[in-house]
Amino acid sequence: MAKELVRAIDQGRILRLGTLVGLEDASAVFIWDEEDEDQKPTREGVSSPYVFTASWPRDESSEDYDANDLDRHVSLEVVVSRTSTERTKGLPQLFTKRWLTGLCFFAGCWRQKVIFPWPRELKSIVP
Repeated sequence: MAKELVRAIDQGRILRLGTLVGLEDASAVFIWDEEDEDQKPTREGVSSPYVFTASWPRDESSEDYDANDLDRHVSLEVVVSRTSTERTKGLPQLFTKRWLTGLCFFAGCWRQKVIFPWPRELKSIVP
């Protein structure tokens, strides 16, 4: 992932810093292609999109360095719905917009449960 970030910088592409919800310090950096109209700057400034990152934390008790530690995550730009139903039990629902490339540094950070609704295109598939 670091090579992709270096390549993006060399190409003059846009990078965005990310923070965990409720925190101020940046803990991630993403390559950000301005593909969507809603991502363009406005009078109020640049919109603040949400990114969901699923990660597999390394074993902190291990003294060995695992070179894949930084590669064990996936980040998606998402739209967040906080509409609560009996089925969602108050958990935020996330709707995927696109895949993002970036680096995240979340060691020791808390995790939050979320729901990704089943995509409409897959609902008609019968096993």
